[in-house]
Amino acid sequence: MSTSSSVRNESIGKSIEQSKNPKTPEKNERKTLSMDKLENRLTMKDLNKLQRGFMVLYISGFDWEAVEAWTASQELPVIETLSSWSIGGTHSQYDFEDFQSVTGGDGTQEGKLILDREQFCDALSILLDKGTKEEYGELFDKIDVAREGTVDWDKLASHMLLEFTERDDKVKSTQVPQWKDLKTFQSPHKDIIQRVSCIKNNNRYVAISKEGTISMWGQDLKAQRAIKTQTDSCKTRDLWVTDFVILQNINKIALSFTSKEIAIYDMSTKMEFSPQYKIQNLHHTPLSLDYWSNPNNVNEAMLVWGDVGGYVNALYFSSVTMALFDRPPAPAGEKQEPCLNVNINDVSSDVANAKYKNVVYFFKDCHKGQWVRQVKYSQYLDAFISCSTTNNNSMAIAKMEKAGTAEKGPSGQQIDKNKPVSRSISRRPTYFDISQGVNAFDYSQNLNLIATAGVNHHICLWNPYVNSKPNGVSQTSSHTYVCGILMSTLNLMGY
Repeated sequence: MSTSSSVRNESIGKSIEQSKNPKTPEKNERKTLSMDKLENRLTMKDLNKLQRGFMVLYISGFDWEAVEAWTASQELPVIETLSSWSIGGTHSQYDFEDFQSVTGGDGTQEGKLILDREQFCDALSILLDKGTKEEYGELFDKIDVAREGTVDWDKLASHMLLEFTERDDKVKSTQVPQWKDLKTFQSPHKDIIQRVSCIKNNNRYVAISKEGTISMWGQDLKAQRAIKTQTDSCKTRDLWVTDFVILQNINKIALSFTSKEIAIYDMSTKMEFSPQYKIQNLHHTPLSLDYWSNPNNVNEAMLVWGDVGGYVNALYFSSVTMALFDRPPAPAGEKQEPCLNVNINDVSSDVANAKYKNVVYFFKDCHKGQWVRQVKYSQYLDAFISCSTTNNNSMAIAKMEKAGTAEKGPSGQQIDKNKPVSRSISRRPTYFDISQGVNAFDYSQNLNLIATAGVNHHICLWNPYVNSKPNGVSQTSSHTYVCGILMSTLNLMGY
């Protein structure tokens, strides 16, 4: 254990001479595995082997026969190898306490093993089979950046871990994704698919196409059900579904048609798929739908749609778990109709004079006759976000205004506080002007940012309170036409 460095160097030289194969020339002793640098051929397994080999080398007093014995014993634990090996003709009596005193108690070298350039090359030549002495010498020069002429375990480990990290980053940045082979599914749709959405309570997917075909798919993308919708307002060949939205909290789905109506279906029934409600005589053809439910109040929800007239429309419900609309009592001796036809003109923003007491209807002309491509209500902003494909007023953010609640009505009667109060959309929306308009947007509550995309090949990030310029702009390929966008806390995806 107290052998001087000169004795150690002499021992190293003798051991290397004895370990050489006389039948094989020295220049062919180690063959280079590839033309790249040595660090690219080393792995974490090699680094672990070097660490344990250096332990054996240090504890045995640079006895290369002990190192070779450890290697030949298929890399048994260091203590087990040394305890069964005779060093200098005397049987080693190392135990765990001796090992701790040498290595610092945690199995690391802590800089105690210091090697010069020749010792370093000789050690790696015996412990590894990944390169030549010239390559080991180049590795030593890279590690010894201060030109001290020696390296220790800490320097070697730090250099290799840094190389491994850089290599992994390079592979991740240049690696081509290994996509699985494309699968072809038999689709019941015969026209453009307007949207695909997920039903959260049963992890199924719903797709609806322009001609009115509804298909349901499992997580394995196997078709489970296909239904053809129809309406009495037009012939089947003239049917055109513009959009749909899932009412997640009540297991229903709302479809909008070019016949100026919105049909709401119950998805819990397995036998038939017929509408429960039809909202008819809309002022304009609905083009985009959105649904919001209050996470703090299961009865509070809102159905929002944008139309071809530039209007943002909203139906605010205060008792969705009971019924979306109050059903009038059926005449004596007659069965109640399964579908309730609701005339939009009978739904008022005036609660006191409304025919349907649990719902309020309000709207706002936000885009001056231009088609509303997408609409969304944000509870965090308490506002409606909508967009159109025009240079001016491309995106609008309109606050929702509520009338004050009163405990008594005009005639002194008591008013139920659970009933919806009168609501409206702000008369002065905040407008954002974007070149060539906006096809789609998404809002992140966590980031408080709105991402917009359109035909100008730009994805812009906006602060909802600053409409002068975006916070950031990302330019897509000149051949890319972005028709949808999704944004999460860490990712932004256009499609």
